[in-house]
Amino acid sequence: MIERILAASFDDSGMASPVRINIYFGLELIRCYTNINITEKMFENAGKTYDSLVMNNVIDTIKRALPVAEYDELQHFVYGCVAHIEQYNTSFVGMMKTITQDYDATKLNVEEIMATLDQPDKIGMVKEVLDKMG
Repeated sequence: MIERILAASFDDSGMASPVRINIYFGLELIRCYTNINITEKMFENAGKTYDSLVMNNVIDTIKRALPVAEYDELQHFVYGCVAHIEQYNTSFVGMMKTITQDYDATKLNVEEIMATLDQPDKIGMVKEVLDKMG
């Protein structure tokens, strides 16, 4: 549960959104503590699914049914993990990891471009695109 919440809460820059945390926390509560089936299609539009469940008081009902200590512990774990992951992502080691991953992806793109330029029939197309760009 916590792992799925965390996976859905972080964006490409390695920062978590409090809104996404709240949405996925609520959806995972339903997934793990009820027999209500939330399909993958419903997770694709998580915000809409969450809003519908909130409007029908489903999430609040589940929160009230859980022991307070258990609910608080789940929140503590999620927000604690978020803080640690964000701290790591903004640390020197985390930034170097991101740079290395970005470099590897960029290197592959450059290698693909170079391979394309080595093909004489594709050079004409590249020249046309560059001419049109000015």
